[in-house]
Amino acid sequence: MKRFEYAQIGDKVYSRCHGFGTITAIDFIHNIITVFFNSKIEKVVYNFDGTYYGVYEAEQNLFYVDVENKYSEIRPLPKIDCSEIPIDTKVFLYNSNTKKNYPYHFSFYDGEYCYIYIDGKTSHTTSEILGCHTNILSLGEDVIINGIVYSEGTKFKS
Repeated sequence: MKRFEYAQIGDKVYSRCHGFGTITAIDFIHNIITVFFNSKIEKVVYNFDGTYYGVYEAEQNLFYVDVENKYSEIRPLPKIDCSEIPIDTKVFLYNSNTKKNYPYHFSFYDGEYCYIYIDGKTSHTTSEILGCHTNILSLGEDVIINGIVYSEGTKFKS
């Protein structure tokens, strides 16, 4: 797997040569990404493995940046705003006793708690819901919201 194979436009990155930047374009045919840097250099093109495009045997010098400005070789999952999750989206509820995730379907968010349908039901089959804290929920499927792909496993903002 190449480091930037799952990159998204808007992902934050860091280059040892150019500093902090943002991915502004992705070409999946040629497996290249374009990065706009905050420094004086406007944009630089990289291969999906984090090396400069067109420079062979170059060292990988591009990394993802997570929310704490730490460098990462894998794409950090952004947290999702609970108020934007579509109804009936599959979610996982973490049980700290069994240390396992259990599948449910999302109902709504009231500003404090997320509500999920119980016993594997959806909005079409039940009205029974359970309220829970956002810090024990994660997405159970990929969801696109406002053009951003949130992958399965994405944590909810608390």
